[in-house]
Amino acid sequence: MPKARATRVYGPILKALLERGEVITVADLMSHPDQHAAIRRFRYGHVLGPGVGAASLTDWQACHPGISLAPDVVDLVRHVDGIHLWADLDRGRSYYGIRPLSEWVEVAASEWSFLFDTPKAGAFVLSYRNNGDYFLVLDTRENHFIWHDPQNFAGSQTVGRSVDQLLDWWWELTQELDPRRDAED
Repeated sequence: MPKARATRVYGPILKALLERGEVITVADLMSHPDQHAAIRRFRYGHVLGPGVGAASLTDWQACHPGISLAPDVVDLVRHVDGIHLWADLDRGRSYYGIRPLSEWVEVAASEWSFLFDTPKAGAFVLSYRNNGDYFLVLDTRENHFIWHDPQNFAGSQTVGRSVDQLLDWWWELTQELDPRRDAED
């Protein structure tokens, strides 16, 4: 479903500045002269990545010896590898989603490792989020999915002990991304 929105289109100078990772305040970004306003049409839908083959799963397992994925997790990634509900169809990603298996990151190596007293072995960050808030972890040792809020880390919650429970919870969570909600306002 196409949705027209006013956006800022960055020129090459501003794009290069952002790609270099230089610090820039929001005020400076908004007032930078190398950009212009444009009306763009966005198309939204659900993007489910094609499942991984046996070879990819074997390769992942070889990179993570001693880690055993539960049968329902294996079944999920064999059928669907990456879940991007209400995604921008031109980019194939949503504001937040579940990463493909190849992008799962061990908690100890993630940007969130500092939040854990001792990151659990066998725990993987499965999600991405454009603004860095919240992240989903799969604890492979206890086979459960935990939703973490970096602003209230003590309030982290188990959202499922099976893929079915996770998917039900994820569907409800992502309803806030439904672009049709904007039309209701």
